[in-house]
Amino acid sequence: MVTFPLLQLFAFIHFTAYVLVHSQQYSSSFVCNTTDIQNEDQTELTACGAQRMECTPGQDCALKCDDFNACKDATLVCPENYACAVTCGDSTTNTCSDLNISGFASSQVTVNGCDIAVCKQLHVYCPPNDAGTPRCALSGDGLRNTINYYAQYGWLDVDTSGFTGDTRFSSSQMNCAAGFSSSCEIAFD
Repeated sequence: MVTFPLLQLFAFIHFTAYVLVHSQQYSSSFVCNTTDIQNEDQTELTACGAQRMECTPGQDCALKCDDFNACKDATLVCPENYACAVTCGDSTTNTCSDLNISGFASSQVTVNGCDIAVCKQLHVYCPPNDAGTPRCALSGDGLRNTINYYAQYGWLDVDTSGFTGDTRFSSSQMNCAAGFSSSCEIAFD
């Protein structure tokens, strides 16, 4: 009967599509733009969305998310003992939404362009400070978003001097202490 080979072909196509969308990429520089690929629901997929991107060991790394949902649900694994820089578009909606940045072992993590509509549900794992100097820096107007900071020594690890705008309505959270076992909402005077 013909149905068995057709089922095998369907399974192969489905598996191949899954691998292409959920595969791991290695590089020292990633540029993510929206593509014209569509999934079964006819919604837009992205070049880096839902992918795990691992920086090449032994060198600095950069990720640029340039378009609507370009890095949505992606994970960036930053290099150990090297700098990791993320640029979140130019105020394009959801450019870095749900992005996980794993930079705990990096020498420096920098996230630029986190404006209000750009970095919703961003998760940033910051390296510990170096003798009191923060090694994790974020800039933009996005502190009002739900940004989840993971920093062993809390605000001693994070430089937010690059944030602009009104921060009274922040829904961000700081996760700190060993194993990030302590957390608090961000509140301002």
